[in-house]
Amino acid sequence: MNQQLKAAQLSNAASDAANARVVQTGSALTDAVDQHRTRNNAPTFRILNSRPFSIAVLMLEMWNVNAEFQGREAASREKNKNRVRLGVLAAGIDLIIAMESLTIKLVGTQSALALARKPIYDLADSNVKRWIGKALTERLTQKITARLITQSFSGIIFAGISLYDAWYAWQWNDNAMYGYLLMAGGAAAGVVAGMATGAASAGPVLGLTPLGWLALLLIGTGASLVLWLSSTPLEDWLLNGPFASEGEDNAKHLKDPQEAFYRLIGLLSGIGISVKQNTLYDPNAKLDIHSENPFEVRSANTLIRIESRLPGLIGSIGSIGIQAECRMREVVTTNFRGSPISTQKNVSGSPPVYKAQRIYMDALELYVDTPKMIITPKKSTGFEWAVRAQFVLKNQSETRYFPAPGVKDPTRFSAAYAKADFNKTNRPFWADEQTNKA
Repeated sequence: MNQQLKAAQLSNAASDAANARVVQTGSALTDAVDQHRTRNNAPTFRILNSRPFSIAVLMLEMWNVNAEFQGREAASREKNKNRVRLGVLAAGIDLIIAMESLTIKLVGTQSALALARKPIYDLADSNVKRWIGKALTERLTQKITARLITQSFSGIIFAGISLYDAWYAWQWNDNAMYGYLLMAGGAAAGVVAGMATGAASAGPVLGLTPLGWLALLLIGTGASLVLWLSSTPLEDWLLNGPFASEGEDNAKHLKDPQEAFYRLIGLLSGIGISVKQNTLYDPNAKLDIHSENPFEVRSANTLIRIESRLPGLIGSIGSIGIQAECRMREVVTTNFRGSPISTQKNVSGSPPVYKAQRIYMDALELYVDTPKMIITPKKSTGFEWAVRAQFVLKNQSETRYFPAPGVKDPTRFSAAYAKADFNKTNRPFWADEQTNKA
C-alpha cells in the first residue's frame, strides 16, 4: 500500500516538473491517497497491523524455536543432524523477523532494527539489467533491504526442509509427503512474491499479490494434509516392518523379527507416570493397626504412580522388573513488583526417602512428602518431582528395556542409556513424567 502511494506521489512530482497533465495526475494522486486511507482503516488491516497481532506472531515463533530445540535429539536419531540444524536455524530467523516487526510497531523508526528496512541495493542503478534484461529487472523489487534478504533466505530454507521431509516421508511410505511438497511449493512462491512485488498490482485483499495468496494457500493446505495423512506409529510398523515389501533400506532394524516384535510391544506398552496428591493423606495421621492403609501411606502427601500394560502383554515369556528413580526439583521464580520475570529449576542430586512403596500387577506406587511452597516478596520457591522409570524384560535368551525407541528410531540399547538423566526428557529406554503422562 505504501509502495502504491509513493508511486503516485512520484508520478505527480514528475508531472509537475514537466508541467503536463497536472489536473489529471492530481486527481490520480487524490484517488491514491483516498484508497490508501480506506485500506488503512479497514478492520482486517487494522487487526493484522496491530501490536497484539505482532506479539501473538512473536509468541508463536518463540514456541516454534522451543519445539525445534526440544525435539532436536529425537529428530537427529530418526533423520539426521543437518535436518535438525536447518530446522533450528529457520525457526531462529523467523523469530528475528517477528522481533523486528514488533520492535517497529512499538518504537517505530527510532529502533536500531529499523535499519533492516532501509535499502542497501538498488536494482535500477545497478548493472543487473545487462544480465537478466530490462523487462525482468522491472518486475523485481527495486529496493533490496536486509529484511527482504532475510525473509527470502528463510523461505528458501523452509522450502528445502519441506522437500527433505517429503523425501523422508516417501521413504517410509507415508502419504504426508504430498503435504510437504505443497508446503515446499508455497515457500518457493513466497520467496518469488517477496522479490517480485515491485511490479505486482494490488491483490483482492490487503494489497497482497496473487503469488502471496498462492503461497499462503499452498502452505496452509500442505500443513493440513500433513496433519491428516501422516501415518500413525502402528501404521509405520505395518508398512515398513516384517510384513512390508522387501528391499526397503530405511527400516533395516524392523526387518529383524526379534527387533520388530520388541518395537511392537513398545508401541502397545502404555507406560504412564503420574505425580499427584495422595488422596489417602491425613495430616494428623496416627499409628492404627486396625486401619486399612498403613501409617506410612496415610502420612505421605504425594503419590507417584508408574504403570504399564507390559505384564499383560508378555504373559509368561519373561519377567518384568521396574527401575524407578525420583528427584526433587526446586522451582525458583523471581518476582519484580509482584510479577514473575524469571524461573530457574534445580534438580536435587540425591534420591529421596520413600515413605512407602506398593507393588501391583501393572503398577508401582511410591509415597513421598513434597515440601510446601515458600513465598517471599522477591521470589517464590516451589517443589515438584522429576521421575525416570525403566521396565526391564528378561527371559532366557535376551534382556529388553522399555519404553522402546520409536518405530523410526534405529537406536539400540547401550551403556549410554544405562543411567537415568534428569536433565533430558523423551529419551529412549527411559520414561519421564512429562513425555509419559498417565
